[in-house]
Amino acid sequence: MRLDLHAHVEPPAFRRQAEGLGADLRFGQGPGELLAAMDRWSIDASVVSVGSFGSLPASAGRGLLAKLARAANEKAAELVRERPDRFGAVGVLPLPPSPGRADLDLAVEEVGYALDDLGLDGIMLRSNSHGSYLGDASLDPVLAALGARGAYVFVHPADPPVPSPLPYPVWLVELPFDTTRAFVNMLYSGTFDRFPAIRFQFAHLGGTATFLAHRIRSLVHRAPEWAAGITADPLEYLTRVWYDTALSNHRPAIAAVRAAGLLGRAVYGTDFPWGQFPGAGDDPAPDLACLGAHREAVDAINAAALVPRLTRKPGIR
Repeated sequence: MRLDLHAHVEPPAFRRQAEGLGADLRFGQGPGELLAAMDRWSIDASVVSVGSFGSLPASAGRGLLAKLARAANEKAAELVRERPDRFGAVGVLPLPPSPGRADLDLAVEEVGYALDDLGLDGIMLRSNSHGSYLGDASLDPVLAALGARGAYVFVHPADPPVPSPLPYPVWLVELPFDTTRAFVNMLYSGTFDRFPAIRFQFAHLGGTATFLAHRIRSLVHRAPEWAAGITADPLEYLTRVWYDTALSNHRPAIAAVRAAGLLGRAVYGTDFPWGQFPGAGDDPAPDLACLGAHREAVDAINAAALVPRLTRKPGIR
């Protein structure tokens, strides 16, 4: 069995609705294209986020953000209802620039609607919301709502809040760096301690967090005042979250995860439609053969901790 825990789609009806609201969409592939890729590469089910929510301009009002989030979540729920065997879905929240109390109330309300009413599998949070990074205490009301539900939360990188110092596309290095920033801020702000029930999955094998694990840990010894809010060794926090292999299905990236003892926390991801499949063969990620006996766990078994309903099939524990 193979489960993809990192995929994006834009159903045509949602795309038309979002563009009518002024959204700047960037993915362009619908669920039909994803299903074709899944069939081609023997991917049993994919957990999707709908659209590229968060790409609206900073000037967008909270009412517009709330409408777009609601439309994305309802379309995601529709996809799951139509094909519960092939799709899972994570909802999105209307987190605008510099969220105020009213904005946070809308985001908390959407947590309840997406998880309790629509029955989505989890929630996607971006590494930062126009400069407010995960771990910022201002976002605690949202995390409290997620923690109360023991929610599955997919942490996806966002564009950093400052211009890139290099002329290359932001996805080349800035997005994995932004995931790392979010992880570090969540660790040292005590977020993982305050909300231990949340099951966090970090995109792209955690950005550079696993490779830089011991450097991240060094803050405890070199500047211990920054570690006053945590209760465990920083390396231990790495074992509390999950990591998807999207755009990281390669031996060097897997080697860092293996060396950190985190293969039991790795799950398969494609980053459809951005991820590249091989030109031939029947393995969508041939480099993952280096996992050996751990391949089955990364392909599907580890996902049971995040999206258990998709793993309740014969042969999946």
